[in-house]
Amino acid sequence: MPATTPEKLQLLATIASNRYLKDGAPLNDTIQKLASREGLNVHQVARVAEMANVETHKAIWGTESDKTKVAFELADPSKIAAAAGGQPASVSSDLMGPPEMASSRGPSMAELFGANDAGHQGLYGPTEKQHTVIVIEKNAAARGDVSNEMILATMRHESEEKRLAHLVKQAYLGEGIKLEDIYAVAVQSDLGEIALEQLPKIAEELFKGTARMSLTKIAWAAPEELIDRELPLTIVNGAHPIMVSLDALKQYRNQLQQYNWHLSRIDDENTIASQRLRNLQG
Repeated sequence: MPATTPEKLQLLATIASNRYLKDGAPLNDTIQKLASREGLNVHQVARVAEMANVETHKAIWGTESDKTKVAFELADPSKIAAAAGGQPASVSSDLMGPPEMASSRGPSMAELFGANDAGHQGLYGPTEKQHTVIVIEKNAAARGDVSNEMILATMRHESEEKRLAHLVKQAYLGEGIKLEDIYAVAVQSDLGEIALEQLPKIAEELFKGTARMSLTKIAWAAPEELIDRELPLTIVNGAHPIMVSLDALKQYRNQLQQYNWHLSRIDDENTIASQRLRNLQG
């Protein structure tokens, strides 16, 4: 039998889920027909059933306001395989025809995740499978929120970079203030690190635009070398627009670092939760 790719199995799961959601066709019936048509083995059937269950749950969960009603008859690979003595049964019915029978969303959440009535206490006492799916859903929503905030912070950061470049160029060309002096003030204002990220880029842009030789040999001194330096009075002011802009960039940079950390944490949690769900479904 030719190899069946994971992408092909995912497509079959999507077909089965869509047939249930649109026509009410039982997942087991659709997967049985697909398995027969594609010649799937029992392990591939189990994988399709698992993915179809997850896709169907996600679709219903996203549209059902009352989460206690999120229930459907799970695809059960053991029932699908049992019809042919351990192999998918041969079914000749046309998959494109109408569903043979309607499915009900009657089973409870406990039945959905294979729990017995005695051990299930509704949403207040989720089974491990139920809890894992809820974690995945919540993480997906949280990731979307963090990603949106990250986009806004990135836009603000880019806008502030342009503003800083304008302010520095104005100070250099209009007031004759050296970039080394701006850096020295930034160091004393606890903004040296962010200034060291931004000022060299601005110096390069200035050199390209003015070809002033003085900009080609800027030595960005270490902070301790600037402590006793005499600085221009027009710059030594914590409220100076350049310092305000550098401080804003520092805050945006810190936010972006935090958002990246949150995204990494969410992705790590979802990787673990997804693997746990596959193990529980297996």
